[in-house]
Amino acid sequence: MSTEAGYEKLTELLPFKIDAENSSDFFYQINRRRNSNTISNLELNRLSKWSVLKLQTALIRTDIAANQLITLPEAYACRLELDINTIQNFEGELDQDKLSDLFYELINLGKEIATKGDIS
Repeated sequence: MSTEAGYEKLTELLPFKIDAENSSDFFYQINRRRNSNTISNLELNRLSKWSVLKLQTALIRTDIAANQLITLPEAYACRLELDINTIQNFEGELDQDKLSDLFYELINLGKEIATKGDIS
């Protein structure tokens, strides 16, 4: 994969096209709130951060007379960072019996973003 290929993959998941040929250092962050299906009047933050990560690995051999630096080929990956949580100023009560369901709702929202992309 290359940076351009990573941008093309992100274009499939984001609501806009990235100019893969003429762009660099792309970073997209958005919070799309959604109402909870588990607890009434509770809004959930769905913060997602999208980018392409370049990995470069280097090894230093010290078992020979002169230290040798060995660099491996570059690798690229699409990166998604998620922060899914309840809003800070919720005034209601979190029912203990529903906390497990809320936890799984948060997990499922993360899975939804990872598979379907940046959707409302």
